Amino acid sequence: MYQRFMVSVFAVFLLFAASTFVVAQVSPIRLQTVRGLVGEKNDIAILVKADSISFSGDVILEGKLTLSNPTVFYPEVFVAAQGTQLLDSTRTRENDSSYRFSITLRCTQSMRCDTLVRLRGEILAASDSVTDVRLVNMTLTDSRGRRMIPSTFATLTIGSIGTPLPIIRRPSLKQSYPNPAVRGNVMTWEYRIDEPSDITFRLYTALGQEVMRLERQKQSRGEHKETWTPLSPLPAGVYYVRFSSNSGDILQRCIIE
Repeated sequence: MYQRFMVSVFAVFLLFAASTFVVAQVSPIRLQTVRGLVGEKNDIAILVKADSISFSGDVILEGKLTLSNPTVFYPEVFVAAQGTQLLDSTRTRENDSSYRFSITLRCTQSMRCDTLVRLRGEILAASDSVTDVRLVNMTLTDSRGRRMIPSTFATLTIGSIGTPLPIIRRPSLKQSYPNPAVRGNVMTWEYRIDEPSDITFRLYTALGQEVMRLERQKQSRGEHKETWTPLSPLPAGVYYVRFSSNSGDILQRCIIE
């Protein structure tokens, strides 16, 4: 009985120690805390600890970007840091405070790359002056393999001159109509962008195969319409539309009959 009791106590201790170790893990990825002024573009550096990433090949970082106060900072684009080449990046808006992202980069210098990439965004006017920028649910892939990375965050503090009006930066997309759409008939999307931008519509099957792409350059700020006619031999079924602008992406479901 005593031996069983001691085994149970030891097992509980191991579980506690393991959970404590997980909590105490320090992320090899961290964000730079910065300060800026309303109306300016600001870069938040995504930094890496020495020797925590292998740069012998391409590096892929994926995860979720969250903002504690989206009225303070609007993330726009990832830009390459000195010594790195940004091969690919995507940023998909889930809601005002949350974005999915994926970054593929390569170190172009023989020296260590301390900054992976920079997140560039616009500092917005708001009643509050602080927001936490977090990277969560991250996975890192390099020549050592794919692994989970602990979350990290930084604080963005803003200052302003006078009392500026609130600024909002996000696109909107109304549901396509008619929905369901009939092959041979026109379907329409109405969208709004809050700053001039190139825009793209992509249509995907449920398996992720791209079957249509519409690109429009230098669209002006405001409301617009886009039309497209699905034709045979496009099969009937459920499709997904991705609307992209420099203010983010929106994913929408539609049906074609």
